[in-house]
Formats: sequence, structure tokens, C-alpha cells
Amino acid sequence: DLMSDGSDMLSRFNGRLNDVYCMKRDDVKALATWIVTLPEELTEVPHEKQSAFFEATTNFLNARYGQENAVAAVVHYDETTPHLHYAFVPVVFDDKKSRYKVSAKEVLTRHDLQTFHED
Repeated sequence: DLMSDGSDMLSRFNGRLNDVYCMKRDDVKALATWIVTLPEELTEVPHEKQSAFFEATTNFLNARYGQENAVAAVVHYDETTPHLHYAFVPVVFDDKKSRYKVSAKEVLTRHDLQTFHED
């Protein structure tokens, strides 16, 4: 677990939802995830370099989506390809109401998805 605060994912998730506005509907997407696999050229390098890649990836995702919104960053080495599971609450600032709100539609836009690999 690359989250260094010692809390669990559910506590971080519920804590962030308490800090921001979230519509009380059953269809609200309040958690978004990325799974990032280790690049092929890093499969034979020492474990420390692989860990450095996943830490850099976590830092990139924290910068992109807000570290305060991150609820999990867990690396799995026990499967065929090492990979990172990164989960976050998709939060944006609502200018009309002057508050932060949960909105996967506004965070994970077509542009965000198209530019993710380039960035």
C-alpha cells in the first residue's frame, strides 16, 4: 500500500465523501480507479526500480486527480504482471455553488482519457 497515512481504503473513501458534496442517488459514481501495469522494459530490472516506477506513477496520479481524493494505491507483485491499483474520489469545484462535489462525468472526460498516456 503506497498510502502512507496508515488508514484503510474505506476510511479514506468515507472521509473524503464527508468533505465534499455528493448527490444522494444510487447511480452516482463516487469511486474511480486506474490499473497501471509495469512497462515491459522494467520487468527484468531490480525490485527497487520497479517500486520507484509505481511510486512515480502514484505521484503523477495524485497530482492529476488530487492527493486529497486518493483512497488507495496498492501494488500487486504476486500476479503475472506487476501492477498498481489506484482508486480516487472524482471531485471537482462547482463554481455555481462554490463547493467541491463528486462528479466522475466532469473528472474523467474524453479529453482526460485521451491525454492520459501522453502525460
